[in-house]
Amino acid sequence: MAITKRNLALVSTVCLGLLAILLVLSSHSQETSVHENYRTEYSYSDNDVKSELLAVGHNVRKCFNSSGLGSSDSNLLQLGIDNAQLFMKEYRKVIPRKSLEHHASHCWQTDYSASTTALSWYTGRVTGRIAGQKFDRPTDSTFYGKSEYRELSSRFNGKFSSNTVCLPKAYLLGFEKCGSTYLWCFISKVINAFSENSGKSSDKYHADKEPYFWTPFLYTKSLPHSDTIGNPYLLNFLQASDPKITTEERKQILLIDGTPSTVIEWPKFRKSDPDLANYCLLPSALPQLFPNSKYVVIMRDPVDMLYSNFWWTYYVDALISYSLIKDVLNAVEGPKIFHDHSVSKINFFLQCLREESQEPCPFVNATPENYSSCISSRTHLLSKCVNEITTNRKRKESAIHRGIYYVHVRKWLSVLPRDRILFVSLETLKKEPAKIASQVLDLFEINGERNKLPLTDKVVKNITSDCSTNSKGLIDYKHSPDIKNMLKETEVLLKKFFVPFNKLLAELLESDQFLWNS
Repeated sequence: MAITKRNLALVSTVCLGLLAILLVLSSHSQETSVHENYRTEYSYSDNDVKSELLAVGHNVRKCFNSSGLGSSDSNLLQLGIDNAQLFMKEYRKVIPRKSLEHHASHCWQTDYSASTTALSWYTGRVTGRIAGQKFDRPTDSTFYGKSEYRELSSRFNGKFSSNTVCLPKAYLLGFEKCGSTYLWCFISKVINAFSENSGKSSDKYHADKEPYFWTPFLYTKSLPHSDTIGNPYLLNFLQASDPKITTEERKQILLIDGTPSTVIEWPKFRKSDPDLANYCLLPSALPQLFPNSKYVVIMRDPVDMLYSNFWWTYYVDALISYSLIKDVLNAVEGPKIFHDHSVSKINFFLQCLREESQEPCPFVNATPENYSSCISSRTHLLSKCVNEITTNRKRKESAIHRGIYYVHVRKWLSVLPRDRILFVSLETLKKEPAKIASQVLDLFEINGERNKLPLTDKVVKNITSDCSTNSKGLIDYKHSPDIKNMLKETEVLLKKFFVPFNKLLAELLESDQFLWNS
């Protein structure tokens, strides 16, 4: 009888073991099935992968050559190609090339689930899975501990799942302190008003206008790992994937990534990589990752942009410790500090912009013609020197490199077809909103209600009347009594400095609106 019991126990143990193995195999089969279904549904074969990687590599080479970086360092170019292809391979594991038809955003069907856990009042953790890829990462305490994300987590009771997810098909690439907040709202309102199906306002479905996923705000984030996409990027647009939203409503949602540093910055994968290794990554790979994506860039007079940016950095510091800078904020020292920064940056830049045996371009005592002619002859050095002038990544200085728009725009246009990107000046947006609205509708191929609703400045201003120039209430030096005017000598110096770069930009974009009275 004892032997029988032992045999039964042995048989029972073996059966339980076999059952556990079957469950594991079944689970693995389900994960494999999900991934295979994803690849089958979107017709993405191994040959497609190879073709896409070749295309991205070709884009990087074009971008490097256009920027004057390709011929100087072949190892840097090859690393740039390798990293861009790594970027594509990682994110294509999760994001299909083909989005669902007739959707304004890049939506696809997948297995997505997420759970959020608050670790403290300012940070937390998100875990889950997407397309068989698991993610388990802390949220960024700088951004994703903000009230928008806490409210988002609260809305879904900390747990969320959907078989459809969406990411932006529209990107407001830049520039900072040029009216990007206003334009982000402007685009959404105009498309909503003139869309045939009365598209849904994009700001309703974002946790944050500026998710800073592809370009790190604090320059500490590394890409690419496909498991990062579930947190925080998809989280930012989670409301557009709410199962309670109907399919027809989801089709109309235009999600816009409004991170205004994307046009300038780039991610860094490894600390050991040269800083310029990924210089061309985003313009080379991002439009390939989202094939139907469209892009908008807004610029303003670079002199005004720089001064606004300078005071904004002081304002950010004031949020942390206002007592340390209030004397500067209310005294003449601010304009003087800005002037000294500007002179230092200009001298550094002009010293950089020369090859062996060359003298720096004449500037202070030179005629505008001689100065512009020298700059035009050295455009192949611009990308390198604009990067080298970025000595303070926290930006509490005169950020002259940001105002040389030509360099940053040239990088994107070297690979991006002109019909996929719109360039706007803040000054034109203010004076001729109907003109910009028409260009926005053309870019996104929206013709629905133009005949019913006249496209006039008055109509467009009414549609966009509740768009704030800056929803965070950050100061604009021209409208704040606490901010002193720029020194006249600084204004003259900067206007002269930017003349040749504005001309190069106007020629590249074939539009005089970017001359800014040069």
